[in-house]
Amino acid sequence: MPTNDSLLKLFGETPLWHPQTNSCASPVEVLGGRTVLLYFSASWCMPCVRFTPKLIEFYTNLKQRGEAVELVLCSMDQEYNCFSSYATKMPWYAIPFDHPETTQLLVNRFEANGGIPHLAIISPDGSMLEVDDAIAHVKADPVGQHFPWPSAPLSSLLSNHYCRYSDGVMEQIPSSALENKYLLLYFAASWSAPCQESGPKLEKIYANLKKHRNDFELLLVSADRYDSEFHEHLSGLSFCAIPYEAEACRIGLTRRLRVKGGPVIMMLGRDHDEVINNNVCPMLQGDYISSFPYYPRNYGDLTSSPMEINQHKCVLIFCEGADDALQEDVMEACQLAATSMKPMTNESFKVLWNLKPNGVGDWVRQATQLPPLVSDTALLQMVLLDLPDNSSYYVATNLEDEHLTSQDIVNFCQNPGVRRSLT
Repeated sequence: MPTNDSLLKLFGETPLWHPQTNSCASPVEVLGGRTVLLYFSASWCMPCVRFTPKLIEFYTNLKQRGEAVELVLCSMDQEYNCFSSYATKMPWYAIPFDHPETTQLLVNRFEANGGIPHLAIISPDGSMLEVDDAIAHVKADPVGQHFPWPSAPLSSLLSNHYCRYSDGVMEQIPSSALENKYLLLYFAASWSAPCQESGPKLEKIYANLKKHRNDFELLLVSADRYDSEFHEHLSGLSFCAIPYEAEACRIGLTRRLRVKGGPVIMMLGRDHDEVINNNVCPMLQGDYISSFPYYPRNYGDLTSSPMEINQHKCVLIFCEGADDALQEDVMEACQLAATSMKPMTNESFKVLWNLKPNGVGDWVRQATQLPPLVSDTALLQMVLLDLPDNSSYYVATNLEDEHLTSQDIVNFCQNPGVRRSLT
């Protein structure tokens, strides 16, 4: 029987509470070897309240057919009475109210912070199923006849033609012109200040990259509110876009790729089904010519990739107070360590440096009880942060203050010492 150990690991020692029987059971007993649906919801959310009866009908039908499936409420309620009265209307298990750290861990891991209701589906082997919009599927398939709704190929969501401005004139580009080419998808909106800033920079990168290669194309996936906004936006760019009228394509890609806000740049492979990298932006800040097609690196700057710590085990090296020479040495050691560790483990592992104060690094310092950054703080500090593993972390000891090698990082990863927890 397949096991979903990676999911069970996220629950840790947290029991599951069944509101109908007022009893608790272990996650292994309830979820082991089953398809699991995590329902992120709250009693104060009217869309959740309206959707819950539909989900109950759906769940009941699955159980009556003997499907190996279980559902868990991950409540976003802030008051116990609201949580309890809402949960008792449901026939499935819930994360107890007094374990908010587990709920938050699942929110981060399964990207439920973009709005509720949110439904994540995890297969019996522990992998999250790529379902475009599970909420919409439940509404459209109330008896679960086609559950778990295998997703259509990503390439099927693309438009059958594209558009761009050339010398002020709109022209259409057939999709055949993009066959066997890498696709950079640029999710943006003209009304967004960050997108207004990124657009001109991306235009220069695109033009420069085109001088070196022609095996790619850049597509704007617009979130503009009006047709006039879209055309004004596109007229200032030299690359293509998914047409504004192809709304189903734009929305479908945004949902499938779980894009929240913008600007977001993703790289698709030549078949337009493989997602090579869902966060290309940091790589465009460096040598974007030689690093094409931007396969993800397992090292980088914490400030540029703050979300990495929510999804991966990360070694973090703090050197905010170090001079330029020492910071350069630290970055080189991180790159060497990350490269050498890649073939040693199958874990999703990142090595990140933090060069500047006043960012997510300050939060990590405080959360892991490192000393605040002051004049007498050690120049180098190293932490192994594993939020997916029940918010655990490890702090390096006996670290030399002005010297760090790649072997120091590797040794720390292999023997990190005492396990601690943020909770």
